[in-house]
This record gives sequence, C-alpha cells and structure tokens, in this order.
Amino acid sequence: GCQRKLPSLQDFLGLDSTTESTLCSVRHAVSLGSSSGWSSPGTWASDFDPDRCTLHQVLPAATASPPAAAVAAGLGGLAAGGGSPKPAADSQVPAEQFQQPCRALCTNGGTAAFFEVRYLPDQRPAGIAENFYVGKDLAHARDEKEFYERLSKLQALDPRWAAFAEVAMGCPGCTELQCIRGAADKPEERQLLLLENLRVGFKQLRLLDVKLGEKTSVVGWKGKTRLHAWKNQVIDYTTNSAREGFRLEGMDLLPKSLRDRMSHFIQGRHNQGIPILTDLLSEKRSKRMLQQQLRAHEFLASWLDMGPPQAGVETELHAHGALWGAIDAVARIVKAVVNIPVPQQWIGTSLALGVEVEDISKQPRVVAKVFDWGRAELTTGAEYKELQAEEKKERLGFWRQYVRAISRFQWELCRTYAHRSCCKAWTAFVFEIHTSQCSIVRKSVLGDTGGDIGSAVYELPTRASLPEGGKNLVVPLM
Repeated sequence: GCQRKLPSLQDFLGLDSTTESTLCSVRHAVSLGSSSGWSSPGTWASDFDPDRCTLHQVLPAATASPPAAAVAAGLGGLAAGGGSPKPAADSQVPAEQFQQPCRALCTNGGTAAFFEVRYLPDQRPAGIAENFYVGKDLAHARDEKEFYERLSKLQALDPRWAAFAEVAMGCPGCTELQCIRGAADKPEERQLLLLENLRVGFKQLRLLDVKLGEKTSVVGWKGKTRLHAWKNQVIDYTTNSAREGFRLEGMDLLPKSLRDRMSHFIQGRHNQGIPILTDLLSEKRSKRMLQQQLRAHEFLASWLDMGPPQAGVETELHAHGALWGAIDAVARIVKAVVNIPVPQQWIGTSLALGVEVEDISKQPRVVAKVFDWGRAELTTGAEYKELQAEEKKERLGFWRQYVRAISRFQWELCRTYAHRSCCKAWTAFVFEIHTSQCSIVRKSVLGDTGGDIGSAVYELPTRASLPEGGKNLVVPLM
C-alpha cells in the first residue's frame, strides 16, 4: 500500500488557526479518525454524523473583506438592493472567433442542448486548446448566465470569490453561432453559453456527475412548479440524496463491472413479466435510477476500476494516485466554499470529478469542478442583510445542506483512500455473499430487500511460510 502520510484538516484546507477554530462541523466531515480504525471498514460507516456537520455561524474570512461600497459599485448598484444585474462588459464573445456551424454533442441527461465549439486557428487565444469551451443552449441557461456574470464581477473585488471562481467551471460569456442538432437539420442561429470543456487534456475521461444536497428542488424557486418540485422530491427521497446528501447522476466511460451489474438489474426488471414496468421505465432510465441509488463507496469503487487484476500493479497505483488527486482537488473546493462570506441558496448544483483512464501512471490527471447554477442565486453580504429573518433562516438551512454534502463527499474520498491505500500488509481475505433486489421499481420504492447470505474468511500465510519469492500463492475454494 501507499505509505503517504495523510494530512491534517489544516493541510487539507490550508486554513490558519483562527479559521480552523470555527470549523468544528467541517472537521468532523473530513477528518479521518484514528489510525487504529483504518483496518475496520465496518466501523467507518457510522463515524459520519450529518447532524453535527453544519455551519453554526458564518465563517470568518481567510482574507480581508473589501468595503461593501466597493462591492456594490462593482455590481452596478445591485448589491445595494433591487434590479437585475447589468451584463458584464465582456459577456458577449464575438462569433467571428469560432468555426461554424457547431454540431450537437451527445449528453447523458438534462433538457439543455450542448454544442461543440472550436476556435478558428488564427483566433484562438494563446495557451488554450481550440475546443476549450462547449456551448450550452442559452434558452435553458438564463439563470446560469446571470450567476456567472455576477461571479465575474465579484471575483475582481473579493479574493474569496476569486478563490471560488477557480474551482467553478469557467465561463467567458455568451456568443451567437450557427448550430446543427441532427445530421439532416439545417443550421440555425442559437445563443450559446460558453462553458469550460472538462475533457480538454484527457485522452479518455471517466467523469462523475454528483448532484449535491439532500433537497434538489423547491416550489417556486427559479420557476420550479409544484408538480416538478414534487417529482424531484420523490427522487431525492428514494436515492442516495436521502442517505448521504448527494447522489450520482451519471458516469461517462462506465467500467465493465458496473455495466454488468446494471445489465443484471435490467434483465431482472424484464423478467418480472409485468408490461407496465417496461412501458414506464426505459433501459436508459432504469440505469440512471440504479446509479442514483449507489452509495459513495460503491460509485467511487467503479470510478477507480481500471480493469481486471491481470492488468498489473500499475493500474492499482493509478487508482491510488487518482484518489489522492481527487482528495486534493475536492479539498480546494471545500476551502473555497467555507470561505464564502454569507450563506447562499444553491439548489440542485453538481460536482464533476474526472480521471484519465487510458494513460496509466502513478500520478494520473484528475479534474474536479462545481457547476450547474440554473437553480442557484449568488448573494452578496449587503443583499443578505436586507433579507427578512425567515428568508435568512431558509438560506442558512440550504447553505448548511450544501456544505454538509460537499464535506461528506470529501470525507468519503478520505475513507476510501484510508481503506484502499494505507495498508502495509493484508492478513486475510473476507468473502461475502449478498442478495439484492433485481426490480428497479421495487428497489426504489421499498428499498433494497436483499440481505447477507453468509461470509467466509481465508487467513493468508505468514511471510515465512510463503513459497520462495512469494509467488504462486493459491487460495483454495471454500
């Protein structure tokens, strides 16, 4: 196993002693506990107490806060109250910089269309790839555009928002380009929101889309109707959002192990012999439901699956490096989030976590960004002071939910690393047989009605009793 020393909370978040003293809840979320517990996976599941993982007060700034008047002036008077944000001066990117027409990209879900955007050779800014951005149909991203415009102005005035902008998906503004949805369609003008393309620099990117928060929809918030809010609440209640405060919405480049598992569930659904189940749930929807119900340790294991054991020790070292890179990247996000000056109401936002799966190395490329701000509102300190007491209470509740979710995800990464990468030697193999409900509908409504059938332990021989060179060890069938 890897002998790397696990850092303290200050090392993870880069905090000084003053800020550290206020983070009792976040400390509990990301701490690894004592080293004596590392060899006991069963005890770790109960170590995380979501009720303690809340922010009891607005955290002090790690850096000096700019005067409120400067922030208000920078936002065109919006921070002083009222009105809509004025567009940033650079929010409209010239269309002449890009190749046209743009072709639609295949996506795993969502209602907004995405398009491939490429710079013209003589228009590409120095230091970035020609496909550094993708285009999102602005018809489904108006609120997201407003969020990025406000963030663009605030990051120039407050280093705390600048730090957060570093861990959020980049957005230079909007542009209007000729786009094609299908091969037989004619090009049509579309307003596109340019967003950072996370695939740049990767040969094969395995990407997780993790929806943050126990509650991902609120009636009346950002135009959400009562019916759509109820549908989202059902999903929240029947998925991992209710258990761990976040859920897997999708994964690009699924490993064979997870594809096989989903195929067994799909086949089990068809074997129920009830036509209405097949009519209501397509195969794509069924697979998505299964992913939404996976716990963090399950989908992180799939994220780290680099192939069968025959692939060699290099793939396992690649997984170790990916875990450490993910811990480091998500720690930067946690640090930026807890330093945001006032509580925010960010509902239904996501965390993207990706790793290179083609180039195997001890230090694989890893990326982590927060994104999807369609149901988020960026609030300044002056605006927060103007809110009614009930509104402040609601904001604080959702902000605690957001911080708790992202802290819990960081904690799960640390737990996975401790179990997988910090063991000097193994003493036994433990085999467990577990049954699981094969009906997607029953599993989502009733929960997993399966259970443990049994387990067996095979104690590994000592080093002295191993064959010469430690090779050709045979594990007997039990």
